[in-house]
Amino acid sequence: MPHAYCHIGTGLVCTPDLRQSAILKWNTAWRIITTLSGFKPKRPQRLAGSHYATIHNVFSPYWLHWLFDCLPRIYSLYKAYPGQRIVLLVPDEMGRSWHDSLASLLPPNFEIQRLPANKWVQVDRILLPSYAAARANGHIPVEYYEFMRQTVFARFSLPPQNEPRERIYVSRALTTHCRILNEEQLIELLSRYGFKSVILEKTRFQETSRIVPSG
Repeated sequence: MPHAYCHIGTGLVCTPDLRQSAILKWNTAWRIITTLSGFKPKRPQRLAGSHYATIHNVFSPYWLHWLFDCLPRIYSLYKAYPGQRIVLLVPDEMGRSWHDSLASLLPPNFEIQRLPANKWVQVDRILLPSYAAARANGHIPVEYYEFMRQTVFARFSLPPQNEPRERIYVSRALTTHCRILNEEQLIELLSRYGFKSVILEKTRFQETSRIVPSG
């Protein structure tokens, strides 16, 4: 998108002729528009060049959305611009696991530029890749999944096929939606059967890649 403004924290992209963000295709668009209605690109920071991109949206702070909505978009950029220098604009307020997962998945020709989440930037051209699947349904195309899996496994020197040796319960204790009201009792019950409770938001991404079954 030429002559674009980008809001770092939400990935909202707009131009003098068009206000656009891929998030608006979802059925929650009315809530998102309400949330962003007060946003205006006041005093944007000018960035020279035309090799910038964003993979963020308003749901990026939620781990599941980050995994299925945001990270797969790196592969879209990787395929569309092979070998070309691309700078991802990301908020510096992201959690440690978010930064770790992004760094572990980044192709060699990608760079990261961290800026405050509430900041607007103005660029000559920004790349806004489409989503690989509908919001957070987890059904991303096989080639996207394989790219993410193989890249991360190679980065951390993990074997191609894992050998599950633990029983893992993934807790939703830090989420705001779809929580289990009696989770403490559930965890106590599962512990009798050898289950280990894990909070992904508090676990380093490298460790998460080792303990969560895949493939």
